[in-house]
Amino acid sequence: MRCKRNKYLIMGNLFLIIIFFFSIPISDAIVLNETNWLGNSTTHNFFINGSDIKYELGVNLTTNSDSALSIFANDIIITGNGHSINGKGIDAIYINNSRNITLYNFSIKDKFTGIEVEDSDNINFYNFSVNNCSEGFFIADSHNITLFQSAINNITTNGFAVVESEGTRILASEFTNNRNAVDFTYSVNSEVKNSTLENNEINAITEMNGNQTSIIGNNITENENSGISVAGSYNLTISKNYIVNNQNSGLNLANSENTVITDNLFNNSKNLILYVNKKTAWNSLKKNGTNIIGGQYIGGNYWGTPDSKGFSQNCSNQGDGFCTEPLIINANNTDFLPLTNPFPKIKKFPGCENLSNDLDGDGLFRDINGNGRKDFYDVTTFAVNLDWAISNEPVTPFDFNKNGRIDFDDIVKLFNKI
Repeated sequence: MRCKRNKYLIMGNLFLIIIFFFSIPISDAIVLNETNWLGNSTTHNFFINGSDIKYELGVNLTTNSDSALSIFANDIIITGNGHSINGKGIDAIYINNSRNITLYNFSIKDKFTGIEVEDSDNINFYNFSVNNCSEGFFIADSHNITLFQSAINNITTNGFAVVESEGTRILASEFTNNRNAVDFTYSVNSEVKNSTLENNEINAITEMNGNQTSIIGNNITENENSGISVAGSYNLTISKNYIVNNQNSGLNLANSENTVITDNLFNNSKNLILYVNKKTAWNSLKKNGTNIIGGQYIGGNYWGTPDSKGFSQNCSNQGDGFCTEPLIINANNTDFLPLTNPFPKIKKFPGCENLSNDLDGDGLFRDINGNGRKDFYDVTTFAVNLDWAISNEPVTPFDFNKNGRIDFDDIVKLFNKI
């Protein structure tokens, strides 16, 4: 099955947009340039330790030793104005023991580490480009770190590494051609959402010994090892992701507990490598809503393979977009509501204000006029518009006699059910 690009990618939290688009008048900001940098012609760096101050970078920076920006401060905003920080020094930006910092519009390349954050809280990064570094971001012992609408590419180790931190969020960002895209270790309340992670050398997302991690609404494609690799984690949620064409496996899950994995599209040669796990939920209860493949009910996952031999590609459709049989993964793990290809969308019958409904979940849409109940008006609407239904409606939802077509006998079968 060919998947679409994730529509969630353009989304972000509104409050983040408000924060990051905070206006900084030139007259109110301290400009960082040749007049106030430390160092010489080959080592340009700034040390920022004030509070309640706005800064803007006025020049490109090249530093071959120390960090270009060292921040030990609270309540500051820094715009890079699209300027670049490069050179062979340790960090482009180093933040330690700081609170309430927002940085945006930076381009960083050819550094050992792009951005390092330690022992800091409420740090926001927006519109960063980090390229050709040994490590993109390194976050340790920190709280509420947010990356938003940024691109981390061609990193030789981890694009975004998080250690012993809480509340890290990666939103609407891109990770391509890194060795390992995102790595969480001993971290809590981490989130990767609405992002693209593709063509990375090892995994798109790796988690070790985490708690309450959410991986939602991402495109995770064509990574050379696993799309997602998790070990020793608790309370993990993986939902609404396109996990496609990852070479070793779509998901590698080991020794994790209270895991919820629902409404994902898996389409890999091997979708799952599963070791000992407890209380893994592979489906929700059946509920109304558009699922990952466009069907009208949410439940389990879509299990495809590139050669079209996947479970969801070959199961019988029970009439509501779910496979007739559950997918038994092993003795302790079952997707009871695996998705299969949905019916073509139905149309409103002529003269009706609402779409027809399947009231009892059996895949047959007996509420023809869409008034929320079965009654004689459904029969008359169907009878009067039989020729229209034959030409315009998908067969299966209205094939009440199950002979493979819509015909007069379907009207009789419907009448007998009223």
